[in-house]
Amino acid sequence: MNLSAKSVYLCKGKADEFMITARFFYLPDISTRDTRSICSAGYTITEMMIAVAIIGILSAVAVPSFFEQLLKARQNNARATISQLMTQATSYSDEFGQLAMNWKDLNKVAAVMTQSGPAVQDNFSSITLPSGHYTLSSSIPTHGYYEFTAKPVDNYAADYNVIGCIDLSNGASNIQAGSPGSAAKSSELTCKTKS
Repeated sequence: MNLSAKSVYLCKGKADEFMITARFFYLPDISTRDTRSICSAGYTITEMMIAVAIIGILSAVAVPSFFEQLLKARQNNARATISQLMTQATSYSDEFGQLAMNWKDLNKVAAVMTQSGPAVQDNFSSITLPSGHYTLSSSIPTHGYYEFTAKPVDNYAADYNVIGCIDLSNGASNIQAGSPGSAAKSSELTCKTKS
């Protein structure tokens, strides 16, 4: 390899940068082939198409999985709310010696939050949870049996419903959550007293 001072243009278009480098440093003799690899700073169309195809394939795999995890996270939020409401119903019964008959009663134990603040209805009509992704309703309690139902607001997530029950007469409680292709059903709950 012949090292000699060079003051030649290595790459057209980048003459000033390489000219300064070449004048102050000793550079090896560079063949035409080496000059082409030094001067080509971009990617070929084939390389770009391959990169785009790989990104597309990874996206096709990752996006549905991400979307399903997002739906499950929202469902878990609704499940936690139902669990809290079952605890509130029990606490209300213990503290006041009677059944909570509406959202306002449950609010006396702990706040039942909606998008517009605490639920203050004098019934168990449907309310929208703070996230805005689920509506929540409850059956009117009979013989200490409550059944809470959380339904997704969006139709595409209808199978991700949550149903929970608590029977204060025997202490049994149960929560069922739907999954893709199989929504939870009231008949699946196991806390009803058998007559």
